[in-house]
Amino acid sequence: MATEKQPKLIRRACGTMGAHMLLLERYPAFRTRQQRLESETIRRRALGFIAAELKLAKIKVVVNVVTRIRHKTSPMRKSTARSRR
Repeated sequence: MATEKQPKLIRRACGTMGAHMLLLERYPAFRTRQQRLESETIRRRALGFIAAELKLAKIKVVVNVVTRIRHKTSPMRKSTARSRR
């Protein structure tokens, strides 16, 4: 059985958690609001609900459809439609 040398895995990390922790340390009011939000989320999840009893929400959106027109003289993008729902 041939063994190949495995490449070293690179661990990628972003600064999101570092920034979050900095906010928690620097601003006590932010920390308090986050704790309150977490407590409220835990309380609401514990209540439970019946999905069939929930109302559907209608959200109005505007959709812009953009296509690329490939032409010998004009390779540009053009908005071809605007749809409201």
